Amino acid sequence: QMLYSTEFVEHASDLFRQYAKNGGDRTVLLAYFNYFAQHYFVDDMVIDPEIFLELQEKGANNINLVTATQFLPTVIPALQHAKKMGLTIPIVYNTGGYEKVETLRLLEELVDIWLPDCKYRSAELAARYSRAADYPETVKTALAEMVRQTGAPLFDRRGMMKKGVIVRHLVLPGCVSDSKDVLEYLWDTFGNQIYVSIMSQYTPLPH
Repeated sequence: QMLYSTEFVEHASDLFRQYAKNGGDRTVLLAYFNYFAQHYFVDDMVIDPEIFLELQEKGANNINLVTATQFLPTVIPALQHAKKMGLTIPIVYNTGGYEKVETLRLLEELVDIWLPDCKYRSAELAARYSRAADYPETVKTALAEMVRQTGAPLFDRRGMMKKGVIVRHLVLPGCVSDSKDVLEYLWDTFGNQIYVSIMSQYTPLPH
């Protein structure tokens, strides 16, 4: 474990601002934030809500929170304050879908667009590739909660989503049958209430 000092957190905050002032896009803030999430345990990290407002002022279409669940005690108050201060662009919550309903409810009225994965319908595949045999059932309840919160998709005049759920699914080699099961489940359960992004970029290559 590595605990960041107050000085380090302040330095990170300064970096966020530099990216925003130099035309950083909507994901820069959380790209740096996600580095913390992947590599370190951060103690008492504070996100300045003005960072979100600065990104909005620079013309960001939305703010994409990537894998932020482990930092919700910090993210939630920052979003609450930012919205009170005038943050109006959509908040996108980018997640693998393995979320508890009670966690998602903490984000109600803070998140505008949910961007979850729906990786598997097969518990066997989920256990083999993600070591989470309960993934299919967990993502099922998570998706239902996300759709309950957003309702039908909503777009602005430019065709940009303002509210809704976009479910991603990565087609794995040799698992096309499960991908079909995922898509069938999504259609049968949610119909036109969600959008689906089918990804095929996983290409195993010999080394």
